[in-house]
Amino acid sequence: MPALFTAALIQNRGVSFDLVVLSGVRPLEPREAVVTYERICNGEPWSAVLAADPNLSEFFKEITRRWPDIDDPQSGPDCPWTSGLELSPAHAVFPISWSRVEDVPPVIIETALRYGLHVYDGQEDVVHSPGQVARAAQTPRPERICPRCGKPIEATELSAEIPGTDGVFHMGCLLNDWPPASRN
Repeated sequence: MPALFTAALIQNRGVSFDLVVLSGVRPLEPREAVVTYERICNGEPWSAVLAADPNLSEFFKEITRRWPDIDDPQSGPDCPWTSGLELSPAHAVFPISWSRVEDVPPVIIETALRYGLHVYDGQEDVVHSPGQVARAAQTPRPERICPRCGKPIEATELSAEIPGTDGVFHMGCLLNDWPPASRN
């Protein structure tokens, strides 16, 4: 299940702010960008969802020259990624550490737009496309209830999905009990 408008815990390395860069070969409406991302997250091959874009490879090289992938030996302590980067000929996913959301996303968005690519920001639920202002995706969201406190999770509240559990949690509820006690 994609982590739309939520932060996802990835391999116990921490919480990430994910940006998804999509092929710019053809125009994408905001809702179409969301559905495309959902399909990729659900395991569909990129080639069934998007057309390859030669600009994506050059864009990715430019970003990783500045900030190498977390598994790259040249990646240092200032690496902004919480886990390895995902790349196909038609999309790239950047799991950004929340401590870096002020400096990294604007660079990714600006660079992607310069290369004619689309960017989906699931945290803000907006799509950035070349030559256009950021457009709201208006992703329908079912009411979510935090299993820790029993209160509704509003669309504007930071929340997290934890793999292997049922539910989405308020980030505050989750962090108040972090790290989780081992369950034997």
